[in-house]
Amino acid sequence: MNTIYIIAGPVKSGKSTKIFEWVRNQPGVSGILSLLIDGKKHIFSISDETKECLETVNEDGVIVGRYMFDQKVFEWAQRKLTNELNNATRFLIIDEIGYLELKGEGLEPMLSTIIKAVDKRDDITLILVVRESLLNQVIEHYNIYNYKIINDIKSLT
Repeated sequence: MNTIYIIAGPVKSGKSTKIFEWVRNQPGVSGILSLLIDGKKHIFSISDETKECLETVNEDGVIVGRYMFDQKVFEWAQRKLTNELNNATRFLIIDEIGYLELKGEGLEPMLSTIIKAVDKRDDITLILVVRESLLNQVIEHYNIYNYKIINDIKSLT
């Protein structure tokens, strides 16, 4: 059973920014980051450095608080994560698990698939980013038993 590393912190505390800086100098890292670019939320693919704007004004968007997200971008992110899981790298980062995932939306069902698959593999270290207020709910929802909460991603290298 592999240890899943969880980076938890308050909203807008710089979790994603710190990870992005670490990723730039770290080989063998893939996954997705949730970044604020030009004032809008984007999903950034680490391995190929592509990004998609998550925010939308389309009526069929997924509403979370004051945001409306494009479901097609979540589907794009799930395809990216599927590819990353199939082409194992040293670290797989998923940023961020939130309310949508707890409701079975957003990065689901791929997120559940990855958590289960990584538990049986020793070639990938899974790093999850979770807002502090949802930490216990995420651990319970995904039945994560073997985990370590870290504050500094640099401690993994």
